[in-house]
Amino acid sequence: VELVFGALATGRVNVRLYNLAGEAVAEVEGEANQGRVKLEVSVVAGGVYFAVAECRDQRALTTRKVLKLAVMH
Repeated sequence: VELVFGALATGRVNVRLYNLAGEAVAEVEGEANQGRVKLEVSVVAGGVYFAVAECRDQRALTTRKVLKLAVMH
């Protein structure tokens, strides 16, 4: 899954994938200025997950988005 975010984002982006029990099952980090980050979902079973994407600059959290994803293989 490729997540695309606004070109105005700066700093680092962190995306965590959680199952419905609230357990983190995957994570990826990258530079926000690239505008996209790939989250590898082939390592998780099919089902419903929540992805939490956070952008941080050097001082603080600037953006947080929560997405619901359905993974089907």
